[in-house]
Amino acid sequence: MKLAPFLLHGVVLFATLCGTALADAGPLVMERLETEAGRFPWFHARAGQSGPVQRILIILHGHARDMNDSLAAGLRVAELAGTDAGVLVVAPLFPVRTGAAACSRADTPAFEAGDAEWTCSDWQEGGLAHGRALSAFAAMDRLLAELGRRWPEAHQVTLAGFSAGGQFVQRYAGFAQIPADMRLRFVVADPGSWLYPDDRRPQPVKHGEAVDWRACTAATGEGACDFSWSVPADCPAALDWKFGLRNRPAHLALPPEILQARRAAADIVYLEGALDTGEGPGSAYRILDKSCGARAQGPYRLQRGLAFAAHENTFIRPDRPAPLIVIPGCGHQPACVLTSPLARPWLLPSATSVAH
Repeated sequence: MKLAPFLLHGVVLFATLCGTALADAGPLVMERLETEAGRFPWFHARAGQSGPVQRILIILHGHARDMNDSLAAGLRVAELAGTDAGVLVVAPLFPVRTGAAACSRADTPAFEAGDAEWTCSDWQEGGLAHGRALSAFAAMDRLLAELGRRWPEAHQVTLAGFSAGGQFVQRYAGFAQIPADMRLRFVVADPGSWLYPDDRRPQPVKHGEAVDWRACTAATGEGACDFSWSVPADCPAALDWKFGLRNRPAHLALPPEILQARRAAADIVYLEGALDTGEGPGSAYRILDKSCGARAQGPYRLQRGLAFAAHENTFIRPDRPAPLIVIPGCGHQPACVLTSPLARPWLLPSATSVAH
């Protein structure tokens, strides 16, 4: 395992992803985007040194705000892609005030005076920066606009998130203000819960008979389930934001039909670790949302992802189903899922493979 240190504003950042050498990439740059709510930090490094930046890969951190791991995973994806074309890997950081140890690691850059401020959880669902009328979704809008302005030659931009980052990306897809000349792909990996655009929630069936959720382990083939859909009578919270659209914040009050139209048109891909299920090692079950609103979507991350993809491809985008790729051998492990051979082509698609 190689450790490549970088000193930024007094913080040493280490890439701990096996096989990744950040020293082989371009310089790691930290910037802070000015907004009316304060500064929004983001980091970037260049992978592939020849020619202009042609692709941008944004990887959003998880609950621990492990942007260092996000950046390392993105650079590893670019390295394994073997491209000579310029790839810019970007890792945004939603600032949380220093002292929030529950969502900060030792290598997470510290909150600085003047930064926009969120809590450990509200950024995941597009919440407003503390005391300011700027949502986490709007902050990402600003970053996309900045990337488009700085690197207009980039023909493809991918926004990927794992776990809590996957929750953000999945919800953001319906609210994003995408620059007119930007081709943007959303990659949602192993989120703990999903935003449903209607009141239907899943129950697994096979051959017309109800089955245990544990029978659902794959998108196709023997482990695939069908689903029946009904309104959960015993959990009204399952329909509330962040699981549904009811009682969502006023700043996210777009009409449901607009949200559904945007999702139907979005270039969106779902990744799930095949072992991100159950309560054993590698499943990160301890930190899984177990509220009734989340459990109405299924018991574990894999099953929740299989069910949501079935819902979306049945009711929202039957004519253009979103791919769901189950990654064998991976639990709740971003380095395993995101750098796998099955995931990499979706994270860094070629110019000819992107949907128009």
